[in-house]
Amino acid sequence: MRKLVASVLSALVAGWITSPAVASLPLQVTGWRVDTVSSNLTIQAAANDIFFAQQWYLSKIGIDRAWDTTTGSDLVIAVVDTGVDLNHADLAGKFWTNSDEIPNNSIDDDHNGYVDDYLGYDFVDRDATPQDLHGHGTGIASIIAARSNNGIGITGINWQARIMALRALNSIGGGDFETVATAIRYATDNGARVINMSFGSFTDMSVLASAINYAISHSVVIVAAVGNNSAGTIYYPAAYPQVIAVSSLNSADQLSTFSNYGPGVDVAAPGERIAMADLSSSAPSIYAEGSGSSFAAAIVTGTVSLMLARNPSLSPAQIETILKLTADNLNDPARFGAGRVNASRAVAYQPPAVRSSALVSGSPAAADGVQTVTISATITDGGSMPVQATINGTNNIVNGQLIAFGQPVSIGAADSSGRISFTLSSTAAATKQITLLNTTTGAPLVTTQAIFVPLGSPRYSMAWVKQSPYLTLGLNETATVWVEVKNTGNITWVSDGDSATPQGQIRLGTDRSMDRSSAFSHPSWVNNNRAARMSPNIVYPEGIARFSFTAKASQTGSFKEYFRPVIEYVTWLNDLGIYWEFNVTASGAVTPSGESSPTQAATDPAAYVALMQSKSQNPTLHPGEIGTLEFSFRNIGSALWLGQGLGTQGTAAVRVGTANPRDRSSVFFTPSWLSPNRALNTALDVPPNANLEVSFPIKAPSRPGVYKENFQLVAEYITWFGPVFGWTITVQ
Repeated sequence: MRKLVASVLSALVAGWITSPAVASLPLQVTGWRVDTVSSNLTIQAAANDIFFAQQWYLSKIGIDRAWDTTTGSDLVIAVVDTGVDLNHADLAGKFWTNSDEIPNNSIDDDHNGYVDDYLGYDFVDRDATPQDLHGHGTGIASIIAARSNNGIGITGINWQARIMALRALNSIGGGDFETVATAIRYATDNGARVINMSFGSFTDMSVLASAINYAISHSVVIVAAVGNNSAGTIYYPAAYPQVIAVSSLNSADQLSTFSNYGPGVDVAAPGERIAMADLSSSAPSIYAEGSGSSFAAAIVTGTVSLMLARNPSLSPAQIETILKLTADNLNDPARFGAGRVNASRAVAYQPPAVRSSALVSGSPAAADGVQTVTISATITDGGSMPVQATINGTNNIVNGQLIAFGQPVSIGAADSSGRISFTLSSTAAATKQITLLNTTTGAPLVTTQAIFVPLGSPRYSMAWVKQSPYLTLGLNETATVWVEVKNTGNITWVSDGDSATPQGQIRLGTDRSMDRSSAFSHPSWVNNNRAARMSPNIVYPEGIARFSFTAKASQTGSFKEYFRPVIEYVTWLNDLGIYWEFNVTASGAVTPSGESSPTQAATDPAAYVALMQSKSQNPTLHPGEIGTLEFSFRNIGSALWLGQGLGTQGTAAVRVGTANPRDRSSVFFTPSWLSPNRALNTALDVPPNANLEVSFPIKAPSRPGVYKENFQLVAEYITWFGPVFGWTITVQ
């Protein structure tokens, strides 16, 4: 038996397939396949596909009883993977087609940015043929929706579903976050109701998180594999709380030895010896057997599609809740979540009816982010039920917390009499539809509305507080730049990075002239004329906002770069003449403007000594929220602390590195950091007896909890020095 590893994102796919090489790209498939399936099988009465008897996992999840309720519908399931074999006999007629596109005419008929995307799209090679060159995606698609009762091959879980083939992983199962994120958005925009992602990475990247939130906000259910590292931590995207995370079981209901596990697992499903379609290069219908959390995820995706076939109105949160409520409990949440998925009970589930009513006071209110309305609900026969709220539109603030676009927010549990209340404010004038949900079941309780009207005399204004100094940069060098301003107006500023609609969001834009493309733009910018979002994400009148961004020197010369905050599609704030002078030389370290770059660095570790002067307080953040950490040190040694270091490696550059242990990847990493274990360099040269004041952004992980984040100064390739310092960060 040969086991061939398939790698696709940085280790998320839960199954082996056919490639012995491990991809160097950050994402990897999570499944493997071994040999081909024997054809010496007995045809079963439930389906006449010749390998049905070998699909032991179908009876394990109660699929026969689920099929008594429904065998599926023609809803669209996106398989974001290595592509799908478009010529496999057991997938013939099962593909989604883009009815707005004329195939093979080399024209983007539907003007969606993709030419001839009639059968999906290949985001790797950027063409309209998402043909699988690896095998993993073909196996996933067949488990979900292979043709059934056609007398060949295997039986798919959903007999009617259409597969949207999206190739985002290459021929050895590797991929990058940006490509996968683009595929997720494509699936969402083109009508997918479910997305299967049997791949992943231990790294949380904002571009992936944003795409996930976009899909969920459009009622797309996402199922993902936890990974195959035998680790007590699960991969992203499975680790995002709104994604259904699936671990792998064997036939004895034991955790597969390869499966990841830990906090965040939602349900488990069979993931060993799974029969599936293979690439049909040598024949029209080739099959294989595989193992991995990839294939467990595909089984859950198929189950989800049957649930939606019976009740198309179910939301992603309701789907997840029902899967958990109906799972077969295996009494180990860290490994199995709520238990083994039970398709029969999940498809048949009907939530109990609960009577409820709501009262809104204070409506209409001014859309200034300050005035609030109060929503009070009474839930009859519900007891102390946990309650969530969904609110349409953007710029919504619940109990003082900015709500991610399209996401439900927990408002707590009703009291013993069934009463619960919360406050809502907004900076977007609109009628807000508010739906309260039973958090446990996802069932809607009551719907009401609140009206927010434009403020009579809105005033958007600011005052300058402080900013980072001017810089000298070498060509292609980068540095972190920041400015702080005070909200002196009468409207709250908000910055929701997940919002699909930027209207009313505050960002730092290029100025003089407005919206010009900056020569110092960096990939971490929103775009080449929007340098940064705001931190924190809500700043009330009289509050302080910080805009921090990375500047990259792309050409030599002396530049004066102007910036100004803008409320998107509303107004630019008053012109304070915020700018930085950049002197860009052919080579040289980052230094304050007017100072020369050092030509040598101290190599004696004993010369590096630091005394901590101050440190900001321990922050409390919400999942996905951007925060700022600040500290200051005094250089009490004899070495000059170099801001950028020497040579291509940046030798002797003094940077803020992760500690305890050193060089670990921080879960609070943001794209503005130098790397997941380097928050930033000092940007400025700091001579002996001088002070260094530093601030850097952090992004709270998706998983709530209390985290201890430690850091230490490091002179690269010379020594770590100074005290270890850190913050206790609460994410709630």
